[in-house]
Amino acid sequence: QGAAATLHVVVGDDPRELRSSGVDLRPGATQVLVPAVLRAAQTAGGRWTGGGRVLLIAPAQGWSALLPGQPVTAEGLLAPATRSDLTVAVLRVRGGPRDVGPAPWWQTAAGTLRDGLRSAAAVLPEAPAALLPGLAVGDTRELPAELRDDFRAAGLSHLTAVSGDNPARYMSR
Repeated sequence: QGAAATLHVVVGDDPRELRSSGVDLRPGATQVLVPAVLRAAQTAGGRWTGGGRVLLIAPAQGWSALLPGQPVTAEGLLAPATRSDLTVAVLRVRGGPRDVGPAPWWQTAAGTLRDGLRSAAAVLPEAPAALLPGLAVGDTRELPAELRDDFRAAGLSHLTAVSGDNPARYMSR
């Protein structure tokens, strides 16, 4: 816990914005959660290769546009996994991703389709323009926090989290 580490990982799912408690330490300090699969790790104690799920808590800048299947290198401080799933570690990332490799073709195609739908919806007012990609393909990157909170308060957040889930991500599993 707290050890500096360099992790070589493969992004396992779309980065998701981390909901803050309402008080950010710095203006624009948005962070994302990036589920990933560990390929290798390096700390002051040595180098290891192997697998396992890791969770990266990273600055949104540089990390939010990554696609599932992309290999990346992340540097930061390790923390123990507190989740009840098979996550082996959490890395609080410092800086942007390094050594970013290409995503599989099907993830690139899905990303292109999501970007196209977001562009097409841009002619709508702000909230509907963000909501349409969220409902259709699970792309909630542009969803305003107020609208996201309204969906959560109404018990409808599953409409963008499940019904609009990105089916292309399951092709890589």
